[in-house]
Amino acid sequence: MLKKRIILLTLILVLLSFSIGYYLAYAQSTSIQKSLLNKYTGIGEYSVVVFNDGDYTIAVEGSDLDGDGVLGEIIASSTDPTTVIQTAINNVQEGSTIFIKTGIYNLTTTLTSTKNVFLKGEGRGTQLKPTGAFDAVDLTNIQAIDLIYYDSNGVAYDATFDPSTFEDILSKKIETKIKQFKDGTVIVNQRFFYKIYEGYGFSISHRFESVSSDASVDIYFENPSGSGRTVYIVMIEVVSFAQAHIDIYRNSTVTSSGTSITPVNLNFSSTITSVANVEYGGTYTLGTLTLNTVCPGGRAIRAVGGASEVGETVIIPPGYNFLIRVTNKSTSSADLSIRIIWWEEPNT
Repeated sequence: MLKKRIILLTLILVLLSFSIGYYLAYAQSTSIQKSLLNKYTGIGEYSVVVFNDGDYTIAVEGSDLDGDGVLGEIIASSTDPTTVIQTAINNVQEGSTIFIKTGIYNLTTTLTSTKNVFLKGEGRGTQLKPTGAFDAVDLTNIQAIDLIYYDSNGVAYDATFDPSTFEDILSKKIETKIKQFKDGTVIVNQRFFYKIYEGYGFSISHRFESVSSDASVDIYFENPSGSGRTVYIVMIEVVSFAQAHIDIYRNSTVTSSGTSITPVNLNFSSTITSVANVEYGGTYTLGTLTLNTVCPGGRAIRAVGGASEVGETVIIPPGYNFLIRVTNKSTSSADLSIRIIWWEEPNT
């Protein structure tokens, strides 16, 4: 009887020890899980999330990069942050954002990309620092946002920005007109301002001098097939010293190419280039007429000309184009100019 009691007591002690060990292990794993979940902030919002964990830098899926329906999977882990961040860059698509959490990332080589991507930090607490005499980031196709990065001379560049600061200002009624037509239509809007900041706002302009009476000039604008971006036209402006007719045609055909116009990025610090093909002076088979209007013109010091806009924002998907034709309807030669402003949105 005594032996049975001893055996039973032993079994109870063993089970109790196992239960306590299991509870402690569960509590520890729960604590670790909560710690990792805190590091994983940004999953579902960004393509990749990068963070430091002890001596390691880790990159996890913020979106479903491999198509298995699971987010948060580790795609790279190393004691060298360069390897991890570069792997993240190589695995995302055009226009993707890689979220880099607060920390100092000591890089052994320059981060590069063959496609346009964004590296977004958590403010000045996110720092990309080279360990030698080289730039931390090659900005040819990489846009740095909300972080600090260093060049080969050890000079720090502050790319931190809080869009809400400008949103609060732009959402209020401001007496100063940023850029408007005479009827009060706002040309530069809040969204377009932010697209300029991202490096996707562009413009072109061209002045045609001494255009003969009844002569026409054309500007052809194309978003080519396979560009990977959608173009959003903000404004088309025509200014003329003389009275003029303005016609805009959709989906014209180039018979012989003219002179190319290189789009200007409205963010002078951005190296992103436009996908649009723009030219003038070629010969074209006209497509569908979508707008015909007039430019009032003027004379001498009162030659204010006129502005013609397409209306609301016009969306130009890849594979579409439009042509602007301006005809001098005065009895003498005159100068006129055409300007187009737009932003581009990467297709995801």
